[in-house]
Amino acid sequence: MKRKENILVAVTTNINCVIAGRKIGSLRDLVRQRSPGEDHVEPVDSRNVPEVAELSQERRSEAQLDPTGNKPAALRQRRRADSNIKPAESRAAPKAVDVKNLRSMVSRAAMTTLAHLYAHLQRKMDQEVESTACVLLHKAGESSQFIREDVEAALSMMVQNCSPGRVLHALLTGGLSHRNAAVRRCTAQHLEKLACLLGASRLLNGKKDFTCRFLTAVSKLALDSAQEVRLHARNALRFLGSHEGCLQMVEKFVAPRDKTSIKDIVTKSR
Repeated sequence: MKRKENILVAVTTNINCVIAGRKIGSLRDLVRQRSPGEDHVEPVDSRNVPEVAELSQERRSEAQLDPTGNKPAALRQRRRADSNIKPAESRAAPKAVDVKNLRSMVSRAAMTTLAHLYAHLQRKMDQEVESTACVLLHKAGESSQFIREDVEAALSMMVQNCSPGRVLHALLTGGLSHRNAAVRRCTAQHLEKLACLLGASRLLNGKKDFTCRFLTAVSKLALDSAQEVRLHARNALRFLGSHEGCLQMVEKFVAPRDKTSIKDIVTKSR
């Protein structure tokens, strides 16, 4: 026992501690050396240590209640601010980088995390939709079935929970003109999901810019060279064809060279 005490004394003489950024001396100032005849260690009076006394006073202030029985408003506000999660960009950006990782386990874990961020942060993720969606769409061209399933799951969460305008812009930027047919198929698939989520009336009677961009993109994908791309795009057009104003919007927004083909697809759906 005495040997352990001697070792403690020898170590504490060479170690300085810093509390709250202020040097207060060695650990021997806080731990009193026991003499051979003592059976106990005398406790340190916290009032003699300014930092500890300040902390104790702060805790006593927090414990005080106002006359209504509630904790002070400043304390509640501070704790509410501390409990807030970090900004979406501080969480999404590293995961977007991890999605590109060549190790499938790391990439899949990052995609799962992005799916949860879309689901829980929802429109707070709007600023990160474009960057994360482009990375996910490019991974849709992978040969691994597991990777493609994770990509589709993450993009589905994005479509369901983020702002439609941001989602449309991200899908068109990342996959509309991509050289890989698998990426274009994934883009068409989620444009179809977006149309079903919004509904034909809201999509065709909403903002003109949104309607124009959506119909232009779907019309282009509906005439794509790859069959799997055309399938999802034409399904979206057939869904919109149930609305009475669809043909009018096609006439207004679709490119002249594609109007005849797109009108035939819409008409056959009725």
